[in-house]
Amino acid sequence: MSLKYLGLDLNATSESIEQAITKRSAELRAAIARGERDGQHSTAEFTRHCAGARRWASEHAEFAEQRAAKLAAVVVPMPVLAPAFTACTACQHRISVDASFCPNCGHPAKQSTANAASTPTGKDKRQSLNGAQLIFLMVGGVLLLGMCSQLPSSTGTQSNSGYWYGAKSACHDAVRVRLKAPAGAVFGPIDEYGNSGNNEVREIRGSVDSQNGFGATLRAQYVCSVSGQSITGVQIN
Repeated sequence: MSLKYLGLDLNATSESIEQAITKRSAELRAAIARGERDGQHSTAEFTRHCAGARRWASEHAEFAEQRAAKLAAVVVPMPVLAPAFTACTACQHRISVDASFCPNCGHPAKQSTANAASTPTGKDKRQSLNGAQLIFLMVGGVLLLGMCSQLPSSTGTQSNSGYWYGAKSACHDAVRVRLKAPAGAVFGPIDEYGNSGNNEVREIRGSVDSQNGFGATLRAQYVCSVSGQSITGVQIN
């Protein structure tokens, strides 16, 4: 190897190579003058190794420049922001802050004052809906239709879907005040409910996950007795 011939290693620079060539040339001329080396053969060998060392230095410098250019061209990807979530005000189900309806109970999502002030109306609002909002609207509509289909037909001027929602919200509120950590309570789907002959909700049953006094999350079953939209009794097991 030409670098080894000049007494160098792979860490050699162009300057150190030229210095080694000068030193080797002086040593070779002295050896030839003393008759220790063949002049023609030694000169050809010296010339060949000098050319190889200089070629290596040039290619090494070019490689270093190309590597630096590639590193400079690397684009650092922007971090992907995780979507923000909030809790439904009716059932505490985890929903996106961009959702218009809760996919669990169909309750309209509560917007902040800043979002409400910047929300477009009419035709602009319909045009500003993104794909995620349309999906939540569709899911919420299906859930509302499913809830309404389980209730008897409306009586008087009040629809049964609104009556059922009012009784359900009153039941959840009554259960929360009896929990150790009501703020973090998460209600599951309603298991069953009963209606009297005049289409009034009489009983609501379901489950709720909340923390006990030791901070552990436990699931409890509850039963609410309903009269109109008032809760007359609550049992939590």
